[in-house]
Amino acid sequence: MVKNLLILLSLLYFNSSSNLIDGEIIETKVSFGFFNAGKASMLVDNKIYFVNDLPCYKIDVFGRTTGFFDFFARVRDNWGVYIDTINYIPQKFYKYLQEGKYRKNEILKFSSQPLDSVEVILLDKETKEEKDRIYFHSKNQFKDIMRGYFMNYWISSVFYLRSLDYSQISVDSLIEIPYLSDKGKYNYKMKYLGSKKINSLNKKTLNALAFSPVVPENKLFSGENPVTFWLSDDDRKIPLRLSATMRFGQFDIETTDFDNMIDEKSKEIIYNKYK
Repeated sequence: MVKNLLILLSLLYFNSSSNLIDGEIIETKVSFGFFNAGKASMLVDNKIYFVNDLPCYKIDVFGRTTGFFDFFARVRDNWGVYIDTINYIPQKFYKYLQEGKYRKNEILKFSSQPLDSVEVILLDKETKEEKDRIYFHSKNQFKDIMRGYFMNYWISSVFYLRSLDYSQISVDSLIEIPYLSDKGKYNYKMKYLGSKKINSLNKKTLNALAFSPVVPENKLFSGENPVTFWLSDDDRKIPLRLSATMRFGQFDIETTDFDNMIDEKSKEIIYNKYK
């Protein structure tokens, strides 16, 4: 449970990056209480790709456990999306998961017409060679398969938060973010908490925009606004921190490094770091 929660919170953190610049990379550390639990990186490729005849950004999120957590619950995950550069609508998802002995490699492609049609390509657990293709068309089938790509939807749908003008949004407003923007079938709400001051890892005081996703009542989270994350209150709106208060402890994710001049050599270093 802790392992899956670590992955979910890492992706929630990274999905706040729609003021997108190709070549952008954000490095973070993940802690659970006083323990270092893992690290994660978000990489926006410095190339433009075409999917469904649309120019797309390619965004990868890599996550891994470290230290004590790596010994007992080893994770090496890669979640990715291709999202069009015009309307920020997802065109293609993929996930390559290594969690303990569990393995899953899949690619999901959206059909341009109709939108409610997807193709899932099943890949070999080790070689990633194609094994089978499954097509989903009906509404119920579509909902079922989307549950397995919840992480990818966070990456593709929330990151437009960085493009919003918060001078026009009232504190405590609920920002509704549809998963499928033209039909609004799946949506979640983000509560805007206003501008705050936080201390960075190097002890500097930063101006930040604070948000809290609306989390249904459950046995994992504790208190009002149990998950909060912060973006820098400037033109870039860089993710700074995420904190989640659980009934069994506190998760924190904090940015340790940011760069927007990544090259092919830097990408190779990142890929190798998460093997």
